[in-house]
Amino acid sequence: MDIKRDDYIFLDVTWETGFKHIVPCRGFNLQSQLNFSSSLDYVKSVTYRKVTQKLYEEMLCPSLQAADTYRDWE
Repeated sequence: MDIKRDDYIFLDVTWETGFKHIVPCRGFNLQSQLNFSSSLDYVKSVTYRKVTQKLYEEMLCPSLQAADTYRDWE
């Protein structure tokens, strides 16, 4: 995947316990975030995907959404 400096990225982190979470980052710091997440004990896998600016901003600032709506970040 061709990642550009200004791309919006979600890292999908899965732990050995099965717990999953998302780390938002930008293209310019993707490699650092991948290295850091992969270096953590008990992290089973780290993958990444490009997302839209809107989705990225919604994750960083969920108060912009209505309180009673559900968002699965997919």
